[in-house]
Amino acid sequence: MKRAGFILLTVLVAAGMQSGVFAAERATDLPENWSKPAVEKALENGLLTPYEGKVYPERALTRAEMAAIINRTFGAAKEASLSGYSDVAQSKWYYSDMAKSLQMEAFTGSDGKMNPDRAITREEAFTVLARVFEIQAGDVTELNKFTDGSTVASWARGSIAAMVQAGYVGGAEGKLLPAKTITRAEFAQVMSNLADTFVGEAAANEAGTIDGNMVVSKPDTIIRNTTVSGDLILADGIGNGDVTLENVHISGRLVVRGGGSNTVKLVGSDIKGEVVVHNINHTVRIFSENTTDISQLRVKSDLILDANVSELTLTAPVRLEQRSGTVTNAMVADTGAGAQINVGTGAVIGTLSIEGENVKASGLGKLQQVRVQANNASITVPGAVVSVAKGVTGTAAGDTAVPGGTVATVGEKTATSTGGSGGSSGGSSGNNGNNGNNGNGNENPDNMTKTSGDWVGVSQTGIVDVDFLRYATISLNLDAMGTGNDFDVYTYYINGVKKEIEKDVTKVVSLPTQNRLIIKVLLDNNGADQELKLVRDKEYMIITLNGLGLSVKN
Repeated sequence: MKRAGFILLTVLVAAGMQSGVFAAERATDLPENWSKPAVEKALENGLLTPYEGKVYPERALTRAEMAAIINRTFGAAKEASLSGYSDVAQSKWYYSDMAKSLQMEAFTGSDGKMNPDRAITREEAFTVLARVFEIQAGDVTELNKFTDGSTVASWARGSIAAMVQAGYVGGAEGKLLPAKTITRAEFAQVMSNLADTFVGEAAANEAGTIDGNMVVSKPDTIIRNTTVSGDLILADGIGNGDVTLENVHISGRLVVRGGGSNTVKLVGSDIKGEVVVHNINHTVRIFSENTTDISQLRVKSDLILDANVSELTLTAPVRLEQRSGTVTNAMVADTGAGAQINVGTGAVIGTLSIEGENVKASGLGKLQQVRVQANNASITVPGAVVSVAKGVTGTAAGDTAVPGGTVATVGEKTATSTGGSGGSSGGSSGNNGNNGNNGNGNENPDNMTKTSGDWVGVSQTGIVDVDFLRYATISLNLDAMGTGNDFDVYTYYINGVKKEIEKDVTKVVSLPTQNRLIIKVLLDNNGADQELKLVRDKEYMIITLNGLGLSVKN
């Protein structure tokens, strides 16, 4: 079901759509070219508004006009103070819109000015859109397909590359024209690409199939029995209200810019892409039930979590309160310096990797493994095993100082050395990839050649304890696996013993954006160091396993 069909099913439309249709009828200068459908759509949805009966499609868009359109798209209501900016007078029509755009971090201003009346360039507009739609920087080689790709400003290259990769920006006649001002019609077209369907009033909606992205901007909205082929954006207009997604299937991402500490509730739903949390105004709670698990969660603002997550990343100095559920792998990026994590009673984090400084992890839940690669980490979760990389300082496991290159358990008084590479322990001594075959079919086969291929990401491979079991978590390179990306292209041995696919070796999560497939192999004993061997045809690779980030390729 396309956008028009969906709107006819919702409560909001009877009033909202009428005003949009009348606006389109009142506009006497609608374009008669490729941009007409996008301009009409922008008028219907209230993103563009006529002035004295005209929409001025070929006029350059100003920064203030763009701010107003973005505010309408996301339902922004909260205003920041403009006292630090000298060029936004309270008497101007755009005063409120500039204040809202500053609050939602669409525009930031510079040198004490917001420049509201200045026409905005294409590269500026695309960068702002990537920012508010939470689109991560893309591969800048994408710009090479345009004859003027090299002229894109350095600060805009990643954002524009991402917009091109996603299909939101296509250029014209092989050019991006980054420094050229963008017209109102051109901007309407990009907005049409980015936001296909709008839900602007609280209601219970059954939308069928939505082609493209869907934006929800009102609290107390329930979406049921819906398939979204693109992204679902929970926008700023939701405020600190509730949203429920029930039997919703999202092929793209779930972007959470709105919602409060009561709940964004996921019931029997699935999300193929990542979940991005960036609510500038309120702490969000994500609650899932009925088999709704999250594969990838990127957190940029304070979050209360009641859900199972495979891969969680904190990319800002935020507070994460995990009340329930299991997080298999969590990471604090370097941009998350100062983040605070509380693992509540009954909640579990399998492995926490810390790459930002001054991170604190506390609570009475279960935190099994901590890999510290940045200074001044404090871990007080009882029983957590804390491994500190060499050269890292200021780590504390409870009351115990943990020097770089050592391991300690919270609640114990001493730290022990990691033993360097561990190459002489755990069964690797004297092996070198050619264990003898005693004829039982399980030992490593003979006559093998060590591979030169990049089969495994060693920094993401290591030993993880889950409840009373011990596993090797292995990060496989998708490109190296070839067509099909099936992990059974390899045969797996632990300490010379062959492990069975599906029984001992199972898939955890696929991360195509990182070119990785994460699998786990059940370990038979609790040895500190163990040897993993992968065999493919007549090639092999051997890794001495330690904690995550401490394993060594032999």
